[in-house]
Amino acid sequence: MKYCPKCGEKLLDEDTYCIRCGAELDREVDADVDGYEEDKDEGSHVASSDSSNQNAMATLTKVFMVVGTVILGFAIFPLIWCIPLTIITFNRINNDDEIGVAVNVLNILFVSMLGGIFGIVYDSMRNK
Repeated sequence: MKYCPKCGEKLLDEDTYCIRCGAELDREVDADVDGYEEDKDEGSHVASSDSSNQNAMATLTKVFMVVGTVILGFAIFPLIWCIPLTIITFNRINNDDEIGVAVNVLNILFVSMLGGIFGIVYDSMRNK
């Protein structure tokens, strides 16, 4: 079993491109016993848990954005903010782009405090 060096997706040994992000797999990567991936060409270690933590933050951000939108759905005016912010956040996460400070602050103020906080954590993990 090997993992994508860009997004951490589990791949088959014969895959030449990542099925999630489309990155070309030009070097062999094997999983060590200790949960780290070793690049045979360079001998460096990359923590595989970083990508799983980033995926967890992305999922938590999405969940709390939807929950916040549904809870505030009883009033029409809040939906003017909730739906576009939720869509923007989903699109940026799905495209592996930074959500951004402004969008996260608006998420905290108008949609979901936890969704915005998890979005900030997601951005900080993404920039490592």
